[in-house]
Amino acid sequence: MGTIDLSEIGSSTLHLPRKDDSADGSKVIILHVEVKVARPEEMCGVVVLVWKSSTDNHTDMCIQNQTELPITVMQDGIRLDEELSRRKLFQICVAPMLTVPFGWADPDLDGFINVAIGTCIDSEDAAQRVVRLSMLQTGERIRLSDGVMNKDRSHFGEVILSVLAMNGMRVLRITRPDRAVLTHRRSSASAGAAGAADAAVSSTAHNDAPKSLAAPPVPASAKPLPYQWNFTLASFGLSLVVEKPVRREFLSLYVDDMVAKYRCQETLNSLEFSILNMQIDNYSESCIHPVLLHDLLEDQSEGKDEKDEEAIAAAEIPLLQLVVVKENPAYRGSNSSESMSIFKYAVCRVMPMAFQVCHSLWIRYKAHISACHLCSF
Repeated sequence: MGTIDLSEIGSSTLHLPRKDDSADGSKVIILHVEVKVARPEEMCGVVVLVWKSSTDNHTDMCIQNQTELPITVMQDGIRLDEELSRRKLFQICVAPMLTVPFGWADPDLDGFINVAIGTCIDSEDAAQRVVRLSMLQTGERIRLSDGVMNKDRSHFGEVILSVLAMNGMRVLRITRPDRAVLTHRRSSASAGAAGAADAAVSSTAHNDAPKSLAAPPVPASAKPLPYQWNFTLASFGLSLVVEKPVRREFLSLYVDDMVAKYRCQETLNSLEFSILNMQIDNYSESCIHPVLLHDLLEDQSEGKDEKDEEAIAAAEIPLLQLVVVKENPAYRGSNSSESMSIFKYAVCRVMPMAFQVCHSLWIRYKAHISACHLCSF
């Protein structure tokens, strides 16, 4: 498993299972896959870069266990048959006081994960408490009971789960609650309405459904749905027409196959703009260069067979291409303290072009610019 869409420029993190089915977080295999626009000399549309993610260098997501308990994390929504479920594939067990990278088994899912205390997530264990939370929504804190009663048998122990945005990364942090907060909570349990409210929270702290300490998350119905805008213009032209000494066409611009795409997804927004070909012609009577601007792809492919695969591939490469990938502001959540814009990817590629102009054309252009009209067709 582990698939990516080559038509979408950007990066993904994939979790690949080990041959020995080990869920040891220190041995987890997380691949960083980046799809980028190819350089002209590579003679292709896109290039795919793959490298292994680790906490020593930059990674998109990681799990930070700051407790003395083992924590197991797995992407939610993965459909596995009985044998694969028994082998505990795509589960990551994070040892105490350890930080490991995290990736998706299926990047097309909604970004939710399952978290449990222990060395594995067992769907057949009815007593195991499993938390489901979004790795893309920051600002929420979840309390999860560890199922162990304290010495005075007054309450169960618990851990706090929180997703943070740090330096462009998503960090799932698991910690123990602040002792000062717990002491204040217990001391106020016998004082009026505050004690009653705290007793209600304490009585449900060890139930199967964990309680949130922050504002409730945005309901799914209120989240913006992913959408995509496509704008395609097969061809268009602009003409520069002069009025004196006689009305005639002076310059013309021709553009072939102009495409603009805007994608809004849950995590990223992307803008792609491309022009397959363009040319500027000079219609002056005394012109030296009748074609002012044109691409060099045809010149480079002269002498090649029509069935040459490289020539065919070069003909499909846009003359001008612009790609910008930006993190969706909703990705951080309403409670995130980050206000800066995060651009994941930005590239502008221009294929080889020839521009030829003579001095007489420039003199004529300045003389006629005050009496010209733009016409489109």
